[in-house]
Amino acid sequence: MLKEQIRKELELFGLNNFEHPIYYHCHTGIRFEIGVGNVYDNDSTPSKEYVENALNRAMAIYNNGIKCPGILVWEVYPQNDEEKHNFQIIFQEKIASILPQEEYPQDIKVDGNTTKITEFYWDLKKSKIPMGKIFQEIILGDLGGVQEFVSSVYLFDIENHVMLHLYDDRGLDIVAHDKNTLMLLYQKLNTWILDYDREQIDKIFLG
Repeated sequence: MLKEQIRKELELFGLNNFEHPIYYHCHTGIRFEIGVGNVYDNDSTPSKEYVENALNRAMAIYNNGIKCPGILVWEVYPQNDEEKHNFQIIFQEKIASILPQEEYPQDIKVDGNTTKITEFYWDLKKSKIPMGKIFQEIILGDLGGVQEFVSSVYLFDIENHVMLHLYDDRGLDIVAHDKNTLMLLYQKLNTWILDYDREQIDKIFLG
């Protein structure tokens, strides 16, 4: 099952589940800044240049960091079957007309309250999901787009034990079981590393 594969991957990263921010809960990873410049134009609409630059950075990190795309996970919070179906329709309309191979509804406790959550799983060896569209929707999520894509999409390279998490238009976390898997990415796109976390990231890869 796809879910079982993901559970094993999360354990390799030092995670019990999808704990945010992903970078701060893993032993090995890089936090990149992808949103640079003015977010909005003078008319208060999202800057086309800002969105394009963020997308280009996200795609460059993906192309250099994910060698074998394996599984895509989308975590949503439907309160009933109708809402769950609506999320699937959103994915089909915005990304691709492909239903997930697996889905897992569950109830979780948040601050003493019960919240319904559903995880959708796509096997990327069987489903051609356009990653550019996924990233664009995540980037647009807080800028007037579909907010359900923000911080909720996870991409796994099972063969190399890497996970990529573009959380919103500002940044992207990529984590791995072995730092050497990300060494070339660290060297090639070093100038994009988020300055706030640079010292700690340097210690991981240079220490």
